[in-house]
Amino acid sequence: MPSTVLLVMPRNQFSEEELFPLRDGLQEAGCRVFTLSRTGKEATGMNKTKFTPEGMLADWNKQEGVGMKYDAVIVTGGKGAPKSLWTDDILPQILTDHARAGKTVAGIGFGVGSLAQANILTGEASGPNTPEFIQLLDDAMIARSVETITG
Repeated sequence: MPSTVLLVMPRNQFSEEELFPLRDGLQEAGCRVFTLSRTGKEATGMNKTKFTPEGMLADWNKQEGVGMKYDAVIVTGGKGAPKSLWTDDILPQILTDHARAGKTVAGIGFGVGSLAQANILTGEASGPNTPEFIQLLDDAMIARSVETITG
């Protein structure tokens, strides 16, 4: 049975450079990929690309062919992540639940902030070199990695 992967994206201002290559690569590797956002409605990326996810985050456990857990949950970023993902009530529960079950949980760019909000990061983390991201890591008592991503 192929691995199932949940990709979580911001409602708007998502990063096309993070979402599309990751999704395409996972699908090419034979994974079943489900892309969800807070609302499940058409979103506009940072480069104005329109994309409609398969559904809304509240329905994360209702995707056909997926049991109660995905093999991996990956949170993608973009400038919209702080407003739509860092403040979401459901996402930290999904991340914590999957991490405790030993599943792969990851974030890219601003998506790393969601892992900090869920209190599942330890040690150090890297991400965008912005005051809001740096403050989020500081608040979660996570050290910033020397390999900081700009953007």
